[in-house]
Amino acid sequence: MLPPTARTLAAADARRGVTRFLGFLAIRAQDGAAIFGILWAMVAAYDATWNSDYLIAAVAAVGLFLVFAEGVGVYRCENVAVSPLLLSPVANAWMWTGLALFVLAWMTKTTSDYSRVVVGVWMFAAPLAMMSIRICRYRLRQGPRERVVVVGSPQQAEEFGRMAASTAVARLDVLGFFDAEARSKRANGAVDGAPPFLGNLDSLIAQARARTFDAVYLALPMAEEAAIRHVVEELADTTVSVYVLPDAVIRDLLNSRWTTVARQPAVAVFESPHQGVNGVAKRLEDLVIGVLVVIVAAIPMLVIAAAIKATSRGPVIFNQRRYGLDGREFLIRKFSTMSVHQDGDRIPQARVGDPRVTPLGRFLRRSSLDELPQFFNVLRGDMSVVGPRPHAVAHNEHFRDRIPGYMRRHKIRPGITGWAQVNGWRGATDTVELMEGRLQCDLWYLRNWSIWLDLEILLRTPWAAWIAHRAKAF
Repeated sequence: MLPPTARTLAAADARRGVTRFLGFLAIRAQDGAAIFGILWAMVAAYDATWNSDYLIAAVAAVGLFLVFAEGVGVYRCENVAVSPLLLSPVANAWMWTGLALFVLAWMTKTTSDYSRVVVGVWMFAAPLAMMSIRICRYRLRQGPRERVVVVGSPQQAEEFGRMAASTAVARLDVLGFFDAEARSKRANGAVDGAPPFLGNLDSLIAQARARTFDAVYLALPMAEEAAIRHVVEELADTTVSVYVLPDAVIRDLLNSRWTTVARQPAVAVFESPHQGVNGVAKRLEDLVIGVLVVIVAAIPMLVIAAAIKATSRGPVIFNQRRYGLDGREFLIRKFSTMSVHQDGDRIPQARVGDPRVTPLGRFLRRSSLDELPQFFNVLRGDMSVVGPRPHAVAHNEHFRDRIPGYMRRHKIRPGITGWAQVNGWRGATDTVELMEGRLQCDLWYLRNWSIWLDLEILLRTPWAAWIAHRAKAF
């Protein structure tokens, strides 16, 4: 039997889970009701007949919108609770919903079963209704403007004041800042645009008790733990609200995903985004796209293989050891584009005018056709269609000791194309600066992954493959 404290914690967790689940259903039910209700109202206003066709259209629209809304982030906390006026995801999800409905109606030859006026007005009115619901919810939650002060340096106070002024939903009036140092010590370090200096920490406590402001934002470095504790303890004897603004290190931790391990809160600093349902969705995406590409590209691959065999010696397929998921080695498959086949501790990267690249190989590299055999790696599970590009083992070992966090890119399967490739980071990465640029794109992809981001990358890949100057250099 669990001890009383553990039972209490478990019951509290269960109640919070139920509350979150009900909120999860409520916001989606509001959108579903708006979509369904607007169509019903348009049918009634136009004096049309509500029949099974409109019912099917309404149900399909609700289902499709909820799927697309999850994909574009309509229901993420930053779009609903924190900044509900960020309405573009709603319009984006509804645009995809309308397109899908049109394709379905065209494929089933039922477009003539619906009134163009009713459907046209519905297409415009439904997203406006969902946006209006969000605006009203935000207005109901919105209170009076809050008078706030900052505890920290003038630079921190200026930055916070600037961000508060540029964020309409914040509704904060920054009155000034407090610091432990006297005004005379700040005279030479004044910052243009910084709020006025209001005094030291003792003055802060006195003014807090006098209720001259509503909230205090502590912008002290986490290294000054003693000062933070002192201020918090003193402010506990007041009625002002207190917030801590984390420094860069803590901010990185707070931006990570919170989870629970053995009923203890934990921060997932480094983890794969492809866990649970996300992992299943990612694998299905790879299998579907991989099978389709292999079927479509089967004949072109045979032609390329025959051309390589006729124009150069050696094997048609080039195999090389590379790091995959969790840093495990696998053999990547590519069409041979060089007159040599290297795989060892030292592998020179291909460069501009590299004599090792054959004439046919130069074309294959420029068009990225040499990557086609990697779709068999995708079907085997060694790679994904979209993800960080895998590097030779020798190159990984070279850069992992020179770039902090380099191995984090191996928390997901490597890809044939990726966010770095469609943003210009293709070709040779023979310097630390070039590899750091690619790494930043890879890590951004890990933090922001979604099926829709993968589709965007796939759509941009053909254009990037043809115009990227690094690819043309071969």
